[in-house]
Amino acid sequence: MRAKVTFLLVAMLFLARSGQAGSFTVRVGKYSPVGNSDLWLENTETFNVLVSDFNFIFGGAEFTVELNEFVDLAFGVDVYSRRVNTHYREFVRDDGTEIRQEMRLTLVPLTTGLRFLPLGKFRIVSPYVAGGFGLYPYEYEEQGEFIDFATFDVFEARFRDSGVGFGGYAAAGIEVAVTRGFLVFGEYRRHWVWAQHGGDFWDYGDFDLDASQIAFGFTARF
Repeated sequence: MRAKVTFLLVAMLFLARSGQAGSFTVRVGKYSPVGNSDLWLENTETFNVLVSDFNFIFGGAEFTVELNEFVDLAFGVDVYSRRVNTHYREFVRDDGTEIRQEMRLTLVPLTTGLRFLPLGKFRIVSPYVAGGFGLYPYEYEEQGEFIDFATFDVFEARFRDSGVGFGGYAAAGIEVAVTRGFLVFGEYRRHWVWAQHGGDFWDYGDFDLDASQIAFGFTARF
């Protein structure tokens, strides 16, 4: 996963040095998984965890190539990772202590799309909409103490799944020019992602990696 991110960042820097007009954006914000597939549902029923517990900060960057005054071609990468500590809702040890686990989800959306500015780029306030497609490398892990419901013994284990989801996104935002070459912005983005469980969770089928994100950041034009 780190290799994919490094490759995309190098590609962005190469394009930036090519002399093509464009911009470079840095953003941070809140990433909120939708969590509507079998594993998510089972976990929220079995463990003391909610899907909203996975809402967390993310960071990212985007490079755009100017096609004309109204349209940009955009290449983006974001990084999200969240650890959640939890325990069984209805079971404890004989001494009353909790049976605890840690869950971790990491996502690195790699996206390509178009950005449309209906009023053009060179205004103080410029609304825009965007959309495109992406690859969504992910890692999911559960580790800690678990119950064997055949014997009710408690055992320690680590379960892991990793893969690449496929999907797309739509976004809307507003840029505000501080100077001609430096802007600040706010954006809402929605991801739709198709992924299949693998590894230790292969029998759960579809893995819902849909998410919404709210981001703020700055853009440098060149």
